[in-house]
Amino acid sequence: MIKDTLKTIVEKNCQFTQARKKDEVIALIHPDSLSYTQTKQMVEQLFSSYHLSVLVIVFKFMGKDKTYAYARVQQEIKKISGPEFKDNITDQLIVFKQDGDEWKIWTTAVLNIKYID
Repeated sequence: MIKDTLKTIVEKNCQFTQARKKDEVIALIHPDSLSYTQTKQMVEQLFSSYHLSVLVIVFKFMGKDKTYAYARVQQEIKKISGPEFKDNITDQLIVFKQDGDEWKIWTTAVLNIKYID
């Protein structure tokens, strides 16, 4: 079922981010995405400075059309180590697109950020 597949991608993205596995995180991004290069650079910078805990709090499959699938995701992001960082909960809309037979992240829009004290 597509919902389970997409949720697994988001969970793997969190696990790989927490483990600072750059290549594995990048492999989850669609190579034709307009944000692919920018995401790759951001991940490299992030991992060189921070070690983060990233957890999926809520995953809600929103639907699918001919090209894309959509999910609303809340993630808790906390600093394990690194320079100053505000722990937060992000509310995101994630768009997925197939790359061959595999679904990959096409783009992410952050809808809201709630900082945790």
